[in-house]
Amino acid sequence: MVFRNWYLDSGDHECLGVNGYSCVFPDQIKWFRDANSEIPMDDPSKGKGFLWVHIPFNEFLNVVNDYDYYG
Repeated sequence: MVFRNWYLDSGDHECLGVNGYSCVFPDQIKWFRDANSEIPMDDPSKGKGFLWVHIPFNEFLNVVNDYDYYG
């Protein structure tokens, strides 16, 4: 099986006026969608991949703190 890796930098400044780590911005989402749409439908990695973000989202901490997880 073939997978594609995607990388986004969430930055380290405020996000939409909130102090702390930044977030993924609409222009980055647009870039991802545009780049993904250019992948041919017959490419075995189409629709299969991993998204890596420089600063993990706070929701990941919620998973670690509140749920059993493996991996």
